[in-house]
Amino acid sequence: MKLKFETVAIVVNYTDYDDERVKKLVYTKYRKFAYNGCHKIYLLENKKQENMAREFGYDILPINWLTNIYAITCPLRFINWWNTDKEPLIPQCVQNISMNITCYATDKSVMWHKEKRFEFTTDND
Repeated sequence: MKLKFETVAIVVNYTDYDDERVKKLVYTKYRKFAYNGCHKIYLLENKKQENMAREFGYDILPINWLTNIYAITCPLRFINWWNTDKEPLIPQCVQNISMNITCYATDKSVMWHKEKRFEFTTDND
């Protein structure tokens, strides 16, 4: 049976500007991001944002490429939401990044991270 993956969880650890370790966990149902080919990476949340990013000349890439693209970008890199009113996933120029991307199936799914249980159920339940 082939599962359709609907939601993506992104876990990020990094050192901030004050040498403090930061851990973030975010979820997105839209599995694409915008990349300018240099250092700007934006997580997209819907087709309207995707179309706008295309109009501005961004490449639209699948979310499973996020870790590799981030690794090859210039040191000015960041990962933000297209809607920049939200807190960035990774601010510009931070160091010591580790990132894990997990896809959730449309049925009930559970993820364990640092001994904490994160449970997600889709709208289809």
